[in-house]
Amino acid sequence: MTVNYHSNFPKLSTPDEQSNAYNRNDNKCVILYYTKNQSVLCDILKDDIDSLPQKYPNALFFEVSVDVENNSADREFHEILTVLPCIKVFKNFSVNREPQLTVNTTPFLTTLNNFLPTIYP
Repeated sequence: MTVNYHSNFPKLSTPDEQSNAYNRNDNKCVILYYTKNQSVLCDILKDDIDSLPQKYPNALFFEVSVDVENNSADREFHEILTVLPCIKVFKNFSVNREPQLTVNTTPFLTTLNNFLPTIYP
């Protein structure tokens, strides 16, 4: 199956890549954008999603597609599997053991942009 990505973010294609991206202790803000092939909302959000790294240049952004085999085996992905697209924000996960924010309802970007300044360096 061909995977239809919805951002210009680096892609994570295994559960290990996902956990290595967010399970950090270096105080980096990590944003995972969870998507699926057939998503009109992902298509609509693409340009705005792609603009986020310019607004938050010190954050790390990644896209994770449910359509990549075994991606949903990651614990953080498995929790939101039925609600896509979804955005999760992580910071100091190795200490906090949970995401700082999960956005899975509209307005995605408003919610994200209101929250990020509270944890973004």
